[in-house]
Amino acid sequence: MTTRELDVCSTMNCQEKIKVKILSDQDSWNLFKEKAGVAETDELAREVAKECKGLPLAIVTVARALKGKDSHVWKTALRELRTSRPTNIKNVDKDLYSRLELSYSYIESEEAKSCFLFCCLFPEDYNIEIRYLMLYLVGERVFKDVDNLQEAWDTTQTVVDKLKDSCLLLNGDKEGHVKMHDIVRDVAIWIASREEHGFVVKAGVELKVRSEKLEQCKRLSLMRCSNSVLPEQQISPHLQTLLLSHNYALKEVPNNFFQPMKELLVLDLSETYISSLPPSLPCLSSLRTLCLDRCKELHDLSLLKGLVNLEILTLVETKIEELPIEIGDLANLKLLDLTDTRKLKRVPPNVISKLRKLEELYMRDSFGGWEVRGSSGDGSNAGFDEVASLSRLTVLHIHIDDFKCFSLDFPGWENLKKFSIFHMEMKIERFFWFLSDEIDPKFQSACGNYMNVEIISYPICKWVKVLFGRSEGIVLRGVCTNITHLLDDEGRGFNNLKILHLIRCHEMEHITSRSSLLPPLTFQNLQVLTIRFCSRLKNLLPWNLARGLQNLEHLRFYQCDELEVMISVDEEEHELGVLPRLKILELLGLLKLRNVCYSQNGGGGGSHLSLHFPSLEYIGVSGCPNLKRLPIGPQNAPKLVLLRGEEAWFQGLEWEDESVKSHLLPLFRFWEQP
Repeated sequence: MTTRELDVCSTMNCQEKIKVKILSDQDSWNLFKEKAGVAETDELAREVAKECKGLPLAIVTVARALKGKDSHVWKTALRELRTSRPTNIKNVDKDLYSRLELSYSYIESEEAKSCFLFCCLFPEDYNIEIRYLMLYLVGERVFKDVDNLQEAWDTTQTVVDKLKDSCLLLNGDKEGHVKMHDIVRDVAIWIASREEHGFVVKAGVELKVRSEKLEQCKRLSLMRCSNSVLPEQQISPHLQTLLLSHNYALKEVPNNFFQPMKELLVLDLSETYISSLPPSLPCLSSLRTLCLDRCKELHDLSLLKGLVNLEILTLVETKIEELPIEIGDLANLKLLDLTDTRKLKRVPPNVISKLRKLEELYMRDSFGGWEVRGSSGDGSNAGFDEVASLSRLTVLHIHIDDFKCFSLDFPGWENLKKFSIFHMEMKIERFFWFLSDEIDPKFQSACGNYMNVEIISYPICKWVKVLFGRSEGIVLRGVCTNITHLLDDEGRGFNNLKILHLIRCHEMEHITSRSSLLPPLTFQNLQVLTIRFCSRLKNLLPWNLARGLQNLEHLRFYQCDELEVMISVDEEEHELGVLPRLKILELLGLLKLRNVCYSQNGGGGGSHLSLHFPSLEYIGVSGCPNLKRLPIGPQNAPKLVLLRGEEAWFQGLEWEDESVKSHLLPLFRFWEQP
């Protein structure tokens, strides 16, 4: 164990106590030189390194802060370090404090400084979700030169990256998260508590005594406290940010609690057990960001009506069953997040369409019962045309139950940058996840824009085709005969596509149309191709398509009853290439598969061909009784480490060279073996 306090060693009955010493002058200089990017002969840098007193964290942060700066900046920093007055912060070395404060002072932008200070509002050793950080910063108008939420998100990411480069923030334990070193956090809290910043941080501790600071603060964090009730004393009327999230014992907010907080901009009540919003909530007329995520006892949201300046509303994993009509009065709303609101069964008409300024709408695993005007709907739910009317949308994640929505013609969302469109019953989707991993839960994290659609009928409207063409991930099911039908009128291909899943496309005989295209349809960025239960598919990949799969890494075929050839080469196509990045090949339940790669001549005959697989690591074969030749060996698949299949199938394979079988035998594993 490690600790900064010797008493902890005694309390824990440590058998041996070893003091970790500071770095030597030479080690300090080596570390500083590496992080600052300076030369061995730079005497000014060497003097600054000495002032870091051998403390590794100080060396790294100061070096990163001064890297690339002019000499006059280095001289000023050296003078400040030599004349600094160390401050007494509990658990923080006095010299280290002044060095970290110097790193903070050399943060170039006020936006980055604000972001750094906001990170100390979270509990110690907390995985800070960058998304929440952005929502808070937007609510406080920290970013002055951004016009929309997408620009705010990009700016937040840029600022966070700079803070990580300066070692003032660390990578979190999860994607999209950051952490703050506990010492850095202590210093950040000390800086933030100054009068001009007005931060009071009580995150993770019980609030026991009356504090004058609560009556003067501008930002207050009571995250993850053990209090079941909020403090009775009056909180500053100048409060701008209030974080009350992760207080699982908190079941109610006093009726008049928000009454004096006329200037409040950011309020986070996520993961509390409040069952209702207090009557004083409409007093927050300046509020811009309101987070109510995972408030699973909260049902009545009618008091939201008074929040006329609200721009961000998050209701992730709440149990609301009907979207309140009052949300339609939030004319300034830019972001509405209803992700995982699985009990949401009704979205009244003329609510969504009123949100004219909405830029981001998140409804993944939520309501999908959008109606199509003129269809059999009873008019109790909003029509899909209301979503289509949101011209400012840049982000859309939505579930659609009725395929008729895809026949609704409208100009499309010209500003849309990020999207995921799901069309199928959620119960079926989750069943597929469990049954056969048809839709991997990790799928969406592997790609950005994503379409998951069951094709019921044709034609498909232009806006749908445009989104298909811009997608990085596509899952198709239904009567799709080939994906050429999904191209827009300009014939633009799938140049962004990284992952393609074709599932139960029973009308599909070929992936693409057999007729030639100008330009030719290409999949140069495709990384994963999975085909399942496509019962009429006979000839999978013509060579003119297969040879363009230069980035393909995973290739999987399951239960395609008529598939005979994986890759077909016409007689005139003599040039054989490679699939240079293919790592995984799985062939399962392909009863008629005879050839992996086959060249057919004009007379109806043909011959087996071998491709070059320089990156192939794994092959899995099961339920392919007619596959008698496996076109791999040490020459064309040098990196193969595992071959799985049934023992009888492997023993029945035909080899032109028996030495290839001898080479593959040590790599072979039966399916029942681990």
